[in-house]
Amino acid sequence: MRNNSSSHSLSRQCPGMVFKLTESSLCGAIEAVGRTNKQLGLEDNAGKLQFWFDSDPIALANQVLGTYYADI
Repeated sequence: MRNNSSSHSLSRQCPGMVFKLTESSLCGAIEAVGRTNKQLGLEDNAGKLQFWFDSDPIALANQVLGTYYADI
């Protein structure tokens, strides 16, 4: 089941603003993770960028962070 974060348009209200990230840096980070993890990514739906994921968000976050911190 694909879940979309449609409540936050990346073009209008960037969730990364809490961390002072620009829209392009947040999109770039999501795209980079999506190249190695096929359970998440960005999709352009009628001109509106949406973040999507295919599994439990907490488990996916743990997996992504575990992979990231194992590499540094």
